[in-house]
Amino acid sequence: MSTALLIPGSFEGEWVYEEVAERLGSDGHQVFPVTLSGLESDPGARRPGPVNLDDHIADVVSFVTEQGLDDLVVCAHSYGGMVLRGVCAALPERCRGAIYVDAFLPEPGESCWMLLNDLLREGFGALSAADGRALLPPPGADPRSAPHPVASLLQASRAGDPAPWIQHAYIYASAWRGTPFAETYERLSADPAWETYSIFTDHEIMRSNPEILADLLHKIMVNWD
Repeated sequence: MSTALLIPGSFEGEWVYEEVAERLGSDGHQVFPVTLSGLESDPGARRPGPVNLDDHIADVVSFVTEQGLDDLVVCAHSYGGMVLRGVCAALPERCRGAIYVDAFLPEPGESCWMLLNDLLREGFGALSAADGRALLPPPGADPRSAPHPVASLLQASRAGDPAPWIQHAYIYASAWRGTPFAETYERLSADPAWETYSIFTDHEIMRSNPEILADLLHKIMVNWD
């Protein structure tokens, strides 16, 4: 079985993977969800000052090295794809697989903000906090959600092509009408280096369909063993 590291998307912490992690654990995998800096549920645990993409990549790199994790399959949702790209570049010797769950897949020089579509940019703009340093969780969000640091969305990725031994999969949530990921999914579906999967579900698949996501992650990781 695999060692899986789970990176959440914007506004969310490791809590968003609770049910997915439980199911993967019952399947025999070692599972390590992480919370990125500035996204802790407890405001008192958040460090002061701006937090950017480099900081979030460093969070995961530090966690992996401190825990002594190796032979990892790293899974990331939404904004977390920006972080995953950087982690694969920083720790290629510790990664054997990368799974993007309805996530951004940047090229060098691309930021998350650049990869949003116009609808999402407008929506994110409406969530801007008074000080402009964070985006507030959207209406109806889980009460554990946290404001997302704007700097992390604006900083461009510097990660180049991943190491050739890292296997890649992309999971596309096709029921999200506002998705910015349709073009990414179509492009990767034509690339033999990628495994691609389309699920008719909304973007927050970890919460709306955790059993479907866990079963698919299990299938992918078992095939990669």
